[in-house]
Amino acid sequence: MISFRYSQLSIQNNVYNNYYGLLLTNYNEENTISGNYFTNNVIKDVIDDSIGDNVWSGNYYSDNIQGSIYYIPGLSDSIDFNALISESDPPILTSPDDITYTEDTQFHTIKWSGSDIFPDKYFLFLNGTLIDSNIWYNEIPLVIRIDNLKPGHYNFTLQVFDLANNSAVDTVFVTVMSQTVSSNVISTVTTTVTAITSSGSSSTSETVQTPGFSMTTILISIILCILVLSYRKQKW
Repeated sequence: MISFRYSQLSIQNNVYNNYYGLLLTNYNEENTISGNYFTNNVIKDVIDDSIGDNVWSGNYYSDNIQGSIYYIPGLSDSIDFNALISESDPPILTSPDDITYTEDTQFHTIKWSGSDIFPDKYFLFLNGTLIDSNIWYNEIPLVIRIDNLKPGHYNFTLQVFDLANNSAVDTVFVTVMSQTVSSNVISTVTTTVTAITSSGSSSTSETVQTPGFSMTTILISIILCILVLSYRKQKW
């Protein structure tokens, strides 16, 4: 049960399985109760017996059959004019693009943003293992740094919950390239083949464009050059 006395703010709480979710008595004055989720409390979700002016706004009450205007039980005659009728919709979570970067480079981040009337907790997983959890806030971005990863493939999964236990989930795949592979460029390889003919020896050069990091491609290019020169020799 939430408990306070004077001029306090109660927001974004999940209040359940108590005798009373929130009980305000004579001297609980000038408090603001907003954006809370009251459910499954034994006697009443809320009671306001105060003599002061408490502000009730935008709360969910499990016994609410009145609609968006909810009359708070108790002696104060308080009213929540923005009461929520139900909370069955899951949070809305953005879906950032997948990321590829080269190892040892910096300033790589994933930024998610969620929206919900009653945001609660988030859970962040790396390759299926929980690495962080905390409270998230409506439409405030959650940014994580993903620098200093070794070359390989990773998936970062964020799951967010609201106070009604509805959830949303999103996964971003991250590929980290090694410095060696990413720095390879197309290089020029000059292959010289000497063909021996009946009239003597002659030297012919062929220039082939190959990826500098692929020995297989270089060997194939050399073989192709030999075949081309052999064909030319036969025509001669």
